[in-house]
Amino acid sequence: MLRRFCLVVTALCFACGALRAEDSRPKIVIIAGPKSHGPVGNGMHDYGWSAKLLKVLLDNSNVAEKVRVEIHLDGWPADPSTLDDAATIMVISDGRDGPAFAEAPHLASPENIAAVQKQIDRGCGFLTFHFSTFAPDAYAAQILDWSGGYFDWETDGERKWYSNIQTLDAEVQPATPGHPVLNGVGPFTVHEEFYFDLRLNGEPNGVAPIWTVPALPGREPDGRVVAWARERPDGGRGFGTTGGHFYANWESPEFRRTILNALVWTAKAEVPSEGVQAAYYTHAEITAALAGVEGTQPAKAKPIKALVLTGAQHPAHVWQDTTPALVEALQRDSRMQVDVSQQIEDLATDRIDAYDVLVINYCNWQQPGLSDAAQANFVEYLQNGGGLVIVHFSNGAFHFSLPGAEGSDWPEYRNICRRAWNHKGDSGHDAYGKFIVEIDDQQHSITASLEPFETTDELYFRQAGDAPIHVLASARSQVTGQMEPMAFVYDYGQGRVFQTVLGHAAESIRTDGTAQLIARGAAWAAGRDPIEVTAAAPSPVAAAPAPKPASQPPLAVSPPNPLTDGRFGSALDARAGAAFAPQRPEFSAPPLTVELWAKLDRRDDYNILLANESKASSTHWEIFSHPGNGHLTVYVPGMLPDHVHTQADIADNEWHHVAMQFAPDRIRLFVDGKVAGDQAVSLVAPATLPSIPGELGIGSLISHKLGCGGLIDDVRISRGLRPIATAPDAPLARDDDTLGLWRFDAIENQLAADETGRDGARWESSTTARGTPISFQRKADQDSIDWAQGFLWADEASRQDLRWNEMQ
Repeated sequence: MLRRFCLVVTALCFACGALRAEDSRPKIVIIAGPKSHGPVGNGMHDYGWSAKLLKVLLDNSNVAEKVRVEIHLDGWPADPSTLDDAATIMVISDGRDGPAFAEAPHLASPENIAAVQKQIDRGCGFLTFHFSTFAPDAYAAQILDWSGGYFDWETDGERKWYSNIQTLDAEVQPATPGHPVLNGVGPFTVHEEFYFDLRLNGEPNGVAPIWTVPALPGREPDGRVVAWARERPDGGRGFGTTGGHFYANWESPEFRRTILNALVWTAKAEVPSEGVQAAYYTHAEITAALAGVEGTQPAKAKPIKALVLTGAQHPAHVWQDTTPALVEALQRDSRMQVDVSQQIEDLATDRIDAYDVLVINYCNWQQPGLSDAAQANFVEYLQNGGGLVIVHFSNGAFHFSLPGAEGSDWPEYRNICRRAWNHKGDSGHDAYGKFIVEIDDQQHSITASLEPFETTDELYFRQAGDAPIHVLASARSQVTGQMEPMAFVYDYGQGRVFQTVLGHAAESIRTDGTAQLIARGAAWAAGRDPIEVTAAAPSPVAAAPAPKPASQPPLAVSPPNPLTDGRFGSALDARAGAAFAPQRPEFSAPPLTVELWAKLDRRDDYNILLANESKASSTHWEIFSHPGNGHLTVYVPGMLPDHVHTQADIADNEWHHVAMQFAPDRIRLFVDGKVAGDQAVSLVAPATLPSIPGELGIGSLISHKLGCGGLIDDVRISRGLRPIATAPDAPLARDDDTLGLWRFDAIENQLAADETGRDGARWESSTTARGTPISFQRKADQDSIDWAQGFLWADEASRQDLRWNEMQ
């Protein structure tokens, strides 16, 4: 009650502008940029909330009588003269990294830079936080003087990072014991997106390291420094840290104490020997404390923290595809903050205690079972109220009937997972295809207002288990003729469990109804009220098509034409089919240069240009355009980070020359001869992801699950890093460094020639490819014949042959 009273008094005093007449306390000014990196509530780059929290923390701390705090929530102050009496200035904002993000407010214009320099010249303190530590070369000298360090993303005017980024759980160690910023601060562990290999002031006594992270692979001698302090020759003080990506880290006492100490120290106020002491405040408490302060926002709900556990499955369940789809489904709920782990043994650690709900997308098919420690810790987590979501074939995990995983049986999992796949029993599924999911309970908070929906999935039946479940949704099996439960809930100890047997493929999870079930079920399991998360108007439910008589012949359709007019000569029409080149070890051994021409006419789906090996391989790489915006992107699961993004839209129905320079430590992307993306990378530990040899897909993943809506011409892969200075004005040529060159001027005997003389790339049309790509599932002509859905194929367990179905 006393704390609430203090909060209200603080709010009233601030709102009335009557803190104290001619207040002589040092003034701390905090400038927050607009929210970036995802929807409000996802807990990342929440600049405004961080600024408001810092004000409330200081206003209710053991230094409340020593400092005063002013916050600006919309970027640069409308009246910059408010900085003239600031003792220190902190910027929490984006920082420019190429064209994707705005410049940090203090660097956004010559006027702003001059305004900061004016304050620096009179001895004002200055702090940067996380993304606002980014700075271009032009202002390097000033930033090194103001705060002492910055993230170096630019080289000779181009986005060529010197500094690096890595997200991990790691111990943070105080680096300069006795420094006032470290008063009361000890070592602590945090989940953070760390920036490292920074540019730090190299003058004598230029900076004092504040935090180091030994786990980071930083350059010597100071590449692992992630927070620092500077005392300028004129007595002014600076501080910077690259921590702060995740808002949840404010809950760490050591984390927030360091930042609060730094604000007080740079303001030249005395830092208590025990450090600044301030308890964490919720959004509701912050809003109450700042009621009436101009620019404040309504309180948002506390994030729901979810951890997806994945990394292994039956070969027919491609977890590398379904896991991203699960994350998308969960994040339809703006409160959901999602992390992914490929280490199932994380269940043995206290990491899971930080999450409200665990999402299992894992089966130990031909893998060991859980350790005793993981079993015990998992049970304790659930019995103490942790939430759980079990998706699709995760109900087959840790079972005595698993082939190739003898000794992995865990009987208690059949109590945690009440409907299990018994490989030696009657469990089965209908052939992968379309069916209607009915809603059994319209009153339950998960399924309230959810309508029946059509999905494309595996319909599981006869799952083993007789413990009571509350069925929310079901579907009629063509095999059993019965309504089979598709989604259901129950309790385990104090924990809630939501289980769904839907979710065989990424497209299954992305079905609106399934995605809603998963997002709502996860919120319910986390002990929160599910909210409506419809991302688009639901498609009307059509009647299920009647089974076609076995004697009816296939629909007669002329095969599509694989070639059309290209950038030079002919090109592969990837809408009609894809090409698959034989496996070559050289394609998996950087340094490589990959080049091609592409003309893409759709943005609504992925366009796979080139894909080497399967997604399960550590040496897989794929070049594609991102759905929704057409941005050129590369995925490299064997690297950290595993994506290289650009802002270059290549899906505008124009020809573009696309190139990738792939070095072991850096990937650069080019569009029409200009740098579009530049990312430092490092290898993932080999034990985490094996290398699996496979073909090279041109216009498709080699799994055939994603294809390309457009044209591809002149594909060349070369050893080494070729210079890319302009878009070629003639067909690509073969030379001694050429590993493969496909011009697609002709396809003979289903082969596109490799100009290096090696075996050509095998062409497969959308009417012959097993497991036809999603991109082929588009209307083939004006009669709305759907090419790909004419083919269905089942895994070995279903014992069903490839067959043709007519779809209208």
